[in-house]
Amino acid sequence: MKNYLKQLFLHKVIYLFLFVCIFLLFQIGQTCLYIKKENSYYIIDNLYPIVNYGIYYFIILLLMSVQYFYSLCKYHMQEALDGISYKKSEKNQLFCVFMIHLAFTFFVTGYCVFMYSCCFKIAFSLMVHIILNIIINIGICGVLAIVTGKSLSLLSSDFLRIIVLAIVICIVSPIKNEINYWVGFDTSMIEVFPENSNFVANGYLGYPVQIQRVAVILFWIALNLIIIEFYFNKNVKKIVYSAVWGFFAIICLLVFLIPHTNLTNLGKKSSMLYSQTHYLGLLALEKKESGFVTKGYDIELTISNQIKASVTVSIERNREEKELLFTLYHDFSVTKIYDQSGNDLTYRRDGDYLSIDSTNDMKNITFVYEGNGCPFYAEYAGIYLPPGVPYYPIAGFHKVYDEKNRCFYKMELPEAVPFSIQVNSSQKIYSNLSMDDSGSFKGCVKEVMLLSGFVNEIDYEGCRFLFPATYDEDRILKDIKETVNKFQDFKGGLKESLTDKIFVWIPGINAADREAYFDDLVMCYMFKEEYLVNWYKEQYIQCLNDLK
Repeated sequence: MKNYLKQLFLHKVIYLFLFVCIFLLFQIGQTCLYIKKENSYYIIDNLYPIVNYGIYYFIILLLMSVQYFYSLCKYHMQEALDGISYKKSEKNQLFCVFMIHLAFTFFVTGYCVFMYSCCFKIAFSLMVHIILNIIINIGICGVLAIVTGKSLSLLSSDFLRIIVLAIVICIVSPIKNEINYWVGFDTSMIEVFPENSNFVANGYLGYPVQIQRVAVILFWIALNLIIIEFYFNKNVKKIVYSAVWGFFAIICLLVFLIPHTNLTNLGKKSSMLYSQTHYLGLLALEKKESGFVTKGYDIELTISNQIKASVTVSIERNREEKELLFTLYHDFSVTKIYDQSGNDLTYRRDGDYLSIDSTNDMKNITFVYEGNGCPFYAEYAGIYLPPGVPYYPIAGFHKVYDEKNRCFYKMELPEAVPFSIQVNSSQKIYSNLSMDDSGSFKGCVKEVMLLSGFVNEIDYEGCRFLFPATYDEDRILKDIKETVNKFQDFKGGLKESLTDKIFVWIPGINAADREAYFDDLVMCYMFKEEYLVNWYKEQYIQCLNDLK
């Protein structure tokens, strides 16, 4: 083994590789120190080097592996002339490169943990998230680079090897984002790195660490190992080893095919146009009010790889009508609709709109549905079900998306009704509803927000402020105090109108983002005057009108 390690370190490619690794570490450290110096909001920006530099590391390691393994094939004659008699083992050469990569991965992990610990106040869950990102984006993807390099080195044609190598680099590099944006191919099976690596990450999630994404990486590792085993073994071992890796590849593929919310899409360019593309060319639907009154909601949500919902709506009909109209976001697939007696109801669906055939003495309607909810999400990593979006059925036909302003309409019930929501999730959930002793969220409101992930909360002057834990808390608290104190000086009772309000920092998902103002909560970009001034003005004018 010493001979193989000596041969590896004497190879000129290794020196270039080590130089690049040192440069990447230097850049990560510079990013951490720069952001701390500038006292920036965005601690989340520190996650960018882990993914972006991980892409560069993958490419360099791939190039190094191809050159190293291919050049070793030419050493046999020189070794014979030099009198070297030991038998070369390509598996041992592969193992040596892997050990170098493993050492680098451990070093990067320790280095980042040290830098982040010194620069920021980071919660344990966020530190675990950072470490997992390193393991996946550098560790596991590095293994893929090594085995891919070995597979490409087996190609006898230099031209073919260069072509395949160029294709692989384009697939993993940010170039693919541009190609996918304009061509529109489904690249989910080759998304080794997140599509959003060049764009704004979600502040509540960071870079997503998903089982499906890891399954894709392991799938391609297994396919490369099948090729390598066929090359190494010339007997029955070839069949056995290849069958093992083939079985492993099938398992990874099945894991990937499980329906899930693809969080790697959040923040990429095409996600900004997701809703616009769906609504493009659709005829404008005239708003239709329901002929019944919504009396309350009983909701049970199960959050796993996607959202599964059972929503019971209590209604009171004012007149007899043949159809009951509801609006439910089109990305959710309805499984079943039934009444209070358990009888299945006949319904028709057209995009966001449901028409249910009415029956006598109908008091409760239960909707069972599931789906991804893109561009909104509910998954192991986090939940973002904002108010004003019909992720639960709302009576009547309502316009959902505003094509002109490229945002969702603010949709809420005409009057506050009782909500009871049970969320089956291992995460801590934040909502504008209060949680009772049984763990259910209850309250009488016009709309409901559910949020989880890396969330911090600050209570100030009777208001709740929810923001990403990846942002600097001291800086945010300073802005909260300055903004609230300034507008509390207004006359007309504005101070009283601020109490019991919830201010939520909208996740940066590059889709459906805008300020939205409700009776009990405000969705905004930042807790700064320029982002809240419109709402404060509305409150101030309303207070003056109330005094007249």
